[in-house]
Amino acid sequence: MSQNLPVDPNTLICPDYTADEYATARADFTSNAITDALAAQILSKAWIITNNTDKAIWKLLGANSGMRPEQVRSQIGVGLREYAEKGNR
Repeated sequence: MSQNLPVDPNTLICPDYTADEYATARADFTSNAITDALAAQILSKAWIITNNTDKAIWKLLGANSGMRPEQVRSQIGVGLREYAEKGNR
């Protein structure tokens, strides 16, 4: 993921992690307990979480054009830690 978010993350589509080109990525997750199909689901969920974070950053950068993406990421991390510390998990 680029630190500069060169494209609007709202326009991106999650890759098909079941495709042959992602076999190596799936292999990093597979084990006796994790099938190839489950590994593809894990990769998809990780992509979606990252993309949702990028969407929030994109939105915040639009509203606060003076901020850099890493500043927004830092603020999001602080907010999430504070939320978790309050017991709102």
